[in-house]
Amino acid sequence: MKAYTAEPEPVVTGPPHAAPPGVEGDRNAVTADAARAAQRRTDRLLLLVLGGVVALLVIAGFGVVLLRQPVPLLPADTPGGTVQRFLTAIENESYDEAYNYLSERMVNKPSREEFVQFHLQSFYFNPAGERRRIGEETIYGESATVQVIVSEFHVSPGPFGGSGEYSYTEAFTLRLDDGAWLISGLPWRYHGSY
Repeated sequence: MKAYTAEPEPVVTGPPHAAPPGVEGDRNAVTADAARAAQRRTDRLLLLVLGGVVALLVIAGFGVVLLRQPVPLLPADTPGGTVQRFLTAIENESYDEAYNYLSERMVNKPSREEFVQFHLQSFYFNPAGERRRIGEETIYGESATVQVIVSEFHVSPGPFGGSGEYSYTEAFTLRLDDGAWLISGLPWRYHGSY
C-alpha cells in the first residue's frame, strides 16, 4: 500500500478575513484609483475657485487704476486751486510745501515743526483708501469757503464681508492775502491741538 501524502496548504498571511492571494491587490488598486480620481476633482475645483478669485482681483485692480486718473489742476489763483495743491502736498507727504498754503492770519496757526510732526504721526489721512474732489467754492469778498467731498472705501474681511463706500464733506476757509488765496481754517483732521 502506498502511503498517502498530502501537499501542505499554502500559508496565507494577513488578517484572518483576508481575501485569497491576488484578489486583495485588485481591491487596493480599485480603491486607490477612486481616491486619485476624487483628489483630481477636488484639485480642479480648488484651481477653478482660485482662478476666479485671481480674475476678480485683476479686474478690481484695473478698475482702481482707471478710477485713479490724475485730476487736472485748478487755476492756482483760485480758492479751489489752493486747497487742491494743499491736499496734493499732504498726499505726497510734502508737509513743508503744504504748510506754505496756510495763512499768517490763521487763528492758532501751528509752527512749521508742529505741523510737520503732526502729519508724520497722523493716521487720519489715507490716500490709498480715499478719493477727494473739490466741490462748491463760495467767495465772500476777501474770504472763501471750499467744500471737499471725501469718499472712503473699505473692504470687510471674512466670508460674509463686503465692500462699501461712504462720503462726507470737509470745509476749508481761505483768505485773500496779498493777492493769493491762503487757508485760514482747516478741517479737524488736518491740524492737531497746536
